[in-house]
Amino acid sequence: MDKVRFAIIGLGMMGRQQCRRTAAHPKAELVEVVDSVEEKARDVAGEFGCRASSDPIDVCARDDVDAVMIVVPHYAHPEITIAACENQKHVFCEKPIAVTPSQADVMVDAVKSSGVVFGVDYQMRASEPVQKLRTLVLSGGMGKLHRVDMRYTSLRPEHYYKMGEWRGTWAGEGGGVTLNQGTHPIDVFQWIFGQPLELQAFAQTYMHDISTEDTAGAMLRFQGGSTGYIHVSTCEYPDSFRFDIYCDRGRIVLEDTNLRVGRFDIAISEKLDDKDNWRPSSLEWEETEVARIGWGNHDGMLDDFIEAVIQNRPPLSTAEDALHSLEITNAIILSSSKRKPVSFPIDRNEYDELLAELVRKEREAKKD
Repeated sequence: MDKVRFAIIGLGMMGRQQCRRTAAHPKAELVEVVDSVEEKARDVAGEFGCRASSDPIDVCARDDVDAVMIVVPHYAHPEITIAACENQKHVFCEKPIAVTPSQADVMVDAVKSSGVVFGVDYQMRASEPVQKLRTLVLSGGMGKLHRVDMRYTSLRPEHYYKMGEWRGTWAGEGGGVTLNQGTHPIDVFQWIFGQPLELQAFAQTYMHDISTEDTAGAMLRFQGGSTGYIHVSTCEYPDSFRFDIYCDRGRIVLEDTNLRVGRFDIAISEKLDDKDNWRPSSLEWEETEVARIGWGNHDGMLDDFIEAVIQNRPPLSTAEDALHSLEITNAIILSSSKRKPVSFPIDRNEYDELLAELVRKEREAKKD
C-alpha cells in the first residue's frame, strides 16, 4: 500500500478541516464523506470530488475504503470503531477516545482483536516543544522526579457552547473542560509522566451557563512518592500552557515558546545529610526557543497515522494511550463529584453510575 483511502465521518468544523488535510496529503485519498445531514455531506463531497453518504456503519464495509476518520461527538466513537474493526478498517479517531473507560475498554479490545491501526488525534504529541520536553524528562539526566505542575487555560465565550446542543452537557458531551479542551494537556501529562496511583480533585461550573465543569484542579500521587498538580479552565485569559517540573538535579519550565532548564551542580538527595551546606547550588539556567505550542500539529498526527498504516506499526497515540488519558479526566470528575480520592485504574461501574446520575439530573433541570 502506498496510499491510504479514507472515509471521513462527521462534517462539522473539525471534520471539514480534516477533509482539507486528507485531500491535500500525497499519501492519502479522500473517497467518501459521511454526515447525518445528507445535504451537508453532498456539499462537501462536491467540493472534494468524492462520494457522499449518511450512514457511518455502512461506510465501514466499503471495499475501496482502507481507513475511517471519526470526527463526531464522543458518544458515537465506540459503535463506529467496532464496525470499522469488524470490517478490518483502520481508524483515526478524534479525541477523546470515548466518554467513559468502560466504553474505551470495548474499543481497545476491538482494536486488539482485529489488528487494525488505531490512532487518536492528540496533536500536541506531534508538537516540537512537547517532544523536546518528553525527551528531556525521560532521558533521566535531571534525576528523580519530585513534582510536576501543569496549567492549561483556554478561554471560551458563551456562544462557543451554543454552537452545538451537545456542547457542555453530560448527555451530549459527557464532560466539560477536562474531557474537551483539557484532554490535550492531560494527555501530554500522562504521556510524559505516566499514570498516577491516585488523585484528588475539585471541579466546578464557575462562569459559563453549562451543565458540565469549566474549571478543574487535581492533586496526583505517583509510584515512588512523586506528586503532581493539574489545572484546566475555559474561564481565564490570556491562554496558557505551562509545565513546572521539579527534579532531583534541577528544574524544567516550558511555557509558550520558551523551554528553560535549570541544573544543580549536586543533586538535592546528595546534599540532605550535609548539615553545614545542605542546599544545592543556585540553578544554572539554559534557555531554548521552541515553536509555539498552540493546538499542536494536526498535520503531523495525520502524517504519522498514514505512515503507521503503510508500515503496519503503532501510531504516535494508540488506543491504550488514549484510554489512560481518559481515565485521568474521568477520575477528576469522579473525585470531585464524590469528594474523595480516586485510585487507578478507576472503578468502571462506579463511573458509569455517576455519569448516568449526572445525565438524569441535567434532564430534570431542563424540564424545570
